[in-house]
Amino acid sequence: MLLKIDDLKESNAFLNDLYSNVTTAIFLADNDARLVSFNDSFKALFQKPEDRLIGELCGNAIGCIFQQEESVDCGATTHCADCDLRNSIIRSFTEKVPVFKHLLVREFNICGRVLRKHFVFTTKYAGYRGQEYVLVLVDDVTQLEEQREQLEAHNRALQQQLRVMAESLLASALELDLQKTTQMELERELRHRIGNTLQLIVSLLKLHEDGGFGLDDATAADGNPMADFADASQASIYAGINLYISALITVYHHVQYEQGAASVSTAELIPSLCALASADQVGFVVHHDISACMISMDMAVPFSLAFVDLVSRVLDAQALRLEIEFSIDNNYFVTTMRSVDRSGSPVFGGRNSPAMAELMLGQLAGEIKQSADSSLRLYIQRPQH
Repeated sequence: MLLKIDDLKESNAFLNDLYSNVTTAIFLADNDARLVSFNDSFKALFQKPEDRLIGELCGNAIGCIFQQEESVDCGATTHCADCDLRNSIIRSFTEKVPVFKHLLVREFNICGRVLRKHFVFTTKYAGYRGQEYVLVLVDDVTQLEEQREQLEAHNRALQQQLRVMAESLLASALELDLQKTTQMELERELRHRIGNTLQLIVSLLKLHEDGGFGLDDATAADGNPMADFADASQASIYAGINLYISALITVYHHVQYEQGAASVSTAELIPSLCALASADQVGFVVHHDISACMISMDMAVPFSLAFVDLVSRVLDAQALRLEIEFSIDNNYFVTTMRSVDRSGSPVFGGRNSPAMAELMLGQLAGEIKQSADSSLRLYIQRPQH
């Protein structure tokens, strides 16, 4: 037999079962918003026995926090005029119109605990056996609303993190752009330095061509060329050129780029120049009393050329050991060289004057001084910042 819904509507037993077992809290209210009837879900939601619900005003029955704080009945508190639930019950009763799925968010005193609840309610006018009532359906959506609020808070936190990450990425992009600009400036500076270095190489060649490295000694006293000595001098010329070019390369190997400028650490440069000039022929002892003295490329290039020129001349004097000390004396960088021969006597200098050293030190407003103990000092004025 086909069961019809209309037949179920006429079944009091079915309607009573439905009323009692539905999960929605349901109650009937009269024209004063007093509870006339309610189902088991209503009692379970507000955790009150039947004798504390029948005949009670709506706010008193459900534990409205305003009613309890002000110790007055529902309808008399300072908040009742704005209560959407009470106003909807009255409207459905007087205007006989339904109010569907309104949200009520408020604190309620339920079983001695103050809880913030989210209720969705519907009110509908209902007449029964000549009496007028309002049917009220209440669904507790607190858990869903709290989860939604947590999700919204999580989304806001994610959006904030995304904004922070976006700002960080933008800052990084700007920094990379600045670094790129700085790198381009450094490359321009390096090209400029290389150009200056090439000009120095040309000057070296010109100096050799003019006999600045002792070619005058390749001629005998009677004015006739001495072939063997000329060949040795020619080899010395190329060895000198190779030494100076190697010194320039060594400088560029130690270049450091910091804060948009190219500089060289003397603590690293001087030992490398010593090794370059000595070719393992003598022992070197380097004393560097400045842990990290940085000099500019403008200073490093001529200083290195002057340094290897002087060291090579010490080697010409067949020194056994060379002591080198780099220090600062007032406004000058001072490089001191002390050489000792195989007999332990102090020696310095070869047959020729240090033309390259004098030329390079002249660019730096520096000078060479030889003291009574045969030590040689290079004075280079420090740049004023």
